Amino acid sequence: MKKLTPVTSSFIAAMLGLSLLFVGPAVAQPPRAPLMVEGKSALPLRVLTRPMSNLYQKADEKSPVVQGNLPAFSNYFVYTKPGGEKAALGQGWYEVGANDKGDVVGWLRADDVFEWLQTMCLAYTNPSGREPVLMFESRRPLEDLIKKAPTARAEGVKALYETIESKKIPANFPVVSVEPKLAVDIAKQFYLLPILDFKVIEMDGREGRLLELAAATAGGPGTREKSDIRTNSDYLGAASLTAADATRKNGENLTVEIVWVIDTTVSMSPYIAQTLQVVTDVSERLANQPDLSERVKFGVWGYRDPVEDIPTIEYTTKNYTPKLQSVADFVKTMGQVEETKVDSVDFPEDVFSGLNDALYQTDWRPDSLKIMVLVGDAPGHELGHKWNLTGLDAEKFHALASDKKVTLMALQVRPNGGKRFQRLAEDQFRTLSAKAGSELYFDVNSGDLDSFATATDLAVDGVVKLVAQALAASGAGGTSAGAGPGTNSGTNAGTSAAALLGGDGGQPAPNTAISGELAALLADDEAQDAKLSDKEKDFKANLDKALQAALVDWLGSTAEAQAPRDITAWAVDKDLTDSNMSSLEVRLLINKRQLDSLSTILSDVIKAGRTSGISGDDFFTSLQAASAMASRDPEKLSQAADFGQSGLVPEFLEGLPYHSRLMSINNDLWNSMSPDEQDNFVNMLEANVKAYQQLHNDPGGWVALNEGDDADDMVYPIPLDLLP
Repeated sequence: MKKLTPVTSSFIAAMLGLSLLFVGPAVAQPPRAPLMVEGKSALPLRVLTRPMSNLYQKADEKSPVVQGNLPAFSNYFVYTKPGGEKAALGQGWYEVGANDKGDVVGWLRADDVFEWLQTMCLAYTNPSGREPVLMFESRRPLEDLIKKAPTARAEGVKALYETIESKKIPANFPVVSVEPKLAVDIAKQFYLLPILDFKVIEMDGREGRLLELAAATAGGPGTREKSDIRTNSDYLGAASLTAADATRKNGENLTVEIVWVIDTTVSMSPYIAQTLQVVTDVSERLANQPDLSERVKFGVWGYRDPVEDIPTIEYTTKNYTPKLQSVADFVKTMGQVEETKVDSVDFPEDVFSGLNDALYQTDWRPDSLKIMVLVGDAPGHELGHKWNLTGLDAEKFHALASDKKVTLMALQVRPNGGKRFQRLAEDQFRTLSAKAGSELYFDVNSGDLDSFATATDLAVDGVVKLVAQALAASGAGGTSAGAGPGTNSGTNAGTSAAALLGGDGGQPAPNTAISGELAALLADDEAQDAKLSDKEKDFKANLDKALQAALVDWLGSTAEAQAPRDITAWAVDKDLTDSNMSSLEVRLLINKRQLDSLSTILSDVIKAGRTSGISGDDFFTSLQAASAMASRDPEKLSQAADFGQSGLVPEFLEGLPYHSRLMSINNDLWNSMSPDEQDNFVNMLEANVKAYQQLHNDPGGWVALNEGDDADDMVYPIPLDLLP
């Protein structure tokens, strides 16, 4: 049957409010205007369809169906909406149009849509180290809980979680649904948590947000089956699965890839040799563990400075491992990694080219747990420097790596002298290595090879033990003499490794079967800890936390954990038991056309900023000359109080409830900046554009919401950190 409505771009149009075309008979009447969002004068009210909804010719289910089985999250402008009691009960009908020009196309049942007030949505943060998000049926019980003193709140929250754990949920339970304990991979199991309403609150002296949200998925079996834990025991059971449960089922499939990114300039020679020694030691320990060694692969990239400007430096970056290698083969490869025989021109190196190439050009296995280890003694060139070839800084690269689920460790060697560069390198390395509320960062003074070796060994040993414990927990580790299934040969499997996988009292998971060699590898490491300095113990503790977070991500993706669906609820963006922990993060769904338009706008702003700095013109005068779009409405730009009112802001960014330095830029603020501050601001925008180029060209993060979607209709849930 020929489709009569324009809603074929599915979720893209829904999220971003694109103008859709509608071809129909001409109507000789004045165009109607859509309803506005309450409290707004220029923000039209829109609705998004739930899966398997129908568009009717009239507000009657017996009337002809204009289009059946609408794509999930199709976008419509609202011309008539339910009121009174029907609105309160979520009943009645919405008269909708394809655009805001009066092109009304039919009616949608209130039960088939939810109102979309702005274009942001939420995503769950990594669940490691925090409790699952509780989703309340109404606002008052959650608000009352938040207002309690921390001790009383903790008791109330504990009682709610205990009821959920019992799986005996009373009908009047205030919590309608709960986040799964396993991480939900939004790239594989796409879910949507659009913000319907929010309120800024204070929680233990910290700012938070009380949020009304809708939970929905893009389609598939059970997509309209409500995830109400009071009535849906199947969802409750799936949401209760733990990392230990998932490890017992999938632990034998865990593969980890460790890619070293090493400064290979003259000063790094001793540390390259020491890294080789650590890898050699690991190879000897794994010699009798072929199953384990095949599950841990290694790679290495070298980086220096731009070879185009310094030909004798030989390369900017070099991939020594086009295919990632087992540890035995990697020992031979590391023996070929050599430092350059010539000095760089200045102290910093092109660190970000090394990291960027390793992130995007390494031959990663699709379903591996991915780790990068940065080793260097110099900072990366700062934004705006001609030898920062990527145009990225530590913050932007960290956001890109986190988005690709890559855990980054940073080992800084502090040279003698160069205090300013040491501080810059430390700032960059700490930012790059932030993970799970801590930093996977370790620094050593020049010449302290013993401390460097210890940190390097802890990093590799922690990864190897993680894989060994996963094998043991899944029963894939073999059985030692006299040890039957479900035993652990009387051996303590290592407190930290067991803790990562949910073991009790330092013991492995209940169905463990461990070979003698594996048991030895997982032996209690208290003796090792006794030899560590406090600084090394802190690094090991942070390593355990980071590996736990990475493992939880991997297990959730492998188990295909599903987010709640087809409910509307209230939640808070902080962990109710620890307000230091964020439980929800804001993202913006965007397609390639919007990403390109955002890059174009930022490029115009960058050009205006550079021109203004040279010519002395005010910012908006320079922006009017730089932007082709500004010529369409120069008066609006000249009268704008700030960039947010300039008419240049893409529609999908208008009205978003987040703080943006770009939106607040005006002539007075621009003129109050020093030349260096102006330059830093423009460099920051250039880093955004570079990051958008990486997202645009990376197929891994783009999500098809409906079968048959064009590449241009796929969406990317961009983290808020990457918005200007």
